Amino acid sequence: MASLLLPHIARSQAAPATQSKTETVLMSAPLHLPLLYSLNVLPQHLSADDSLARLHYARRRVKTVVLTRAGQLDTTEYTELDRRGNTTLLAKPYFGQPVRQRFDGSSRLVEVTRVPKAGEYLGSQTVYEPVRQLYTSYALGILDQPLLWQQSHRTRRGDTLTMDANFQPLPGMEDEKSRRLLLRSYPLGRDTTCSVAIAYDAADTPTEFLASYTVRRAGRVVENGTMDFQPVALGTPLTAPELLRASRTRRGRPVPRTRNTYDAKGGLIETATYFTPAPSTAPEKEVKSRAADGSWTLTSKPATGVLGYTRRYVRNPAGLVKREERTYQLGPGTTDDTTLRMFRSSATDYEYDAHGLLLRKTESPNQPGGQPLVSEVRYTYY
Repeated sequence: MASLLLPHIARSQAAPATQSKTETVLMSAPLHLPLLYSLNVLPQHLSADDSLARLHYARRRVKTVVLTRAGQLDTTEYTELDRRGNTTLLAKPYFGQPVRQRFDGSSRLVEVTRVPKAGEYLGSQTVYEPVRQLYTSYALGILDQPLLWQQSHRTRRGDTLTMDANFQPLPGMEDEKSRRLLLRSYPLGRDTTCSVAIAYDAADTPTEFLASYTVRRAGRVVENGTMDFQPVALGTPLTAPELLRASRTRRGRPVPRTRNTYDAKGGLIETATYFTPAPSTAPEKEVKSRAADGSWTLTSKPATGVLGYTRRYVRNPAGLVKREERTYQLGPGTTDDTTLRMFRSSATDYEYDAHGLLLRKTESPNQPGGQPLVSEVRYTYY
């Protein structure tokens, strides 16, 4: 389990020494991630784009892929592949941990290891046993030997898929309340699936509740989001046990988070993501604090932030993405220069050879008037 401190934007207005100091801060409170986000399971199906890339790698017998900035010698991304086009090692020297992957004879992902960097990151290793439908994860980098962290067992009964996960406390994380996570997925209708995640403490009392839904048509995800069981009348938020009871007697309200659009060939051409709160969510209030001697006044306002973003994909006749465009929707009245610069529209163009292998990608400049970022790709072959 981890806590994520969201970025905040601060503005201050200096005051003469003889007057009180006033500051206005736009901020977001720390977000405690649900236990669901600590669950380690391995994906068993590639996305359509990754599957197409694997096909081209296998056909061309690609062994390694090296991504560098144009005109520079430093590697920004290094990938090793097996003869079937599966990624066995992904290393980004300047961005996080190297990831090793192992596949079985059916190209099924059965092991992922996130290699810890000395003094920087906690690593992990997750092993999948297909016959037993069992996922086992170990923490790396705490002691000399791997420590059992979590075990998850997947079962199916009728049209309901269940995942039962048990977590072991790690050194430094003994105070975490949740010890077990139960997930159930079941159909709500012909094209909609509901997933419910419930975390329990050592006394088997619910500590977290999260429900979501996914809509699929022709085998493709067209929408997903969360299910809101909180009463519309604003008041004290329901606790996890209360939400669990409400889910059994009340029809939840779907709150969309992502909507996808596909072309006639099934290629993804647009995905829109929304960060709008559920109808039952109470708006954040402005909070004022003052020093006892009146020397300063602090006003904390809820951050407008990013309300959503859209990614659009332009594809070539072979179905490969040749351009990706990203646009952001900001809250009304957003004028902060840092926010406007961080979330300005951007695009990436991709160039391929005649065999469908990526040769170059060009990213739009980070700031107005800047130079585009060009990355080049080199290959070795079996």
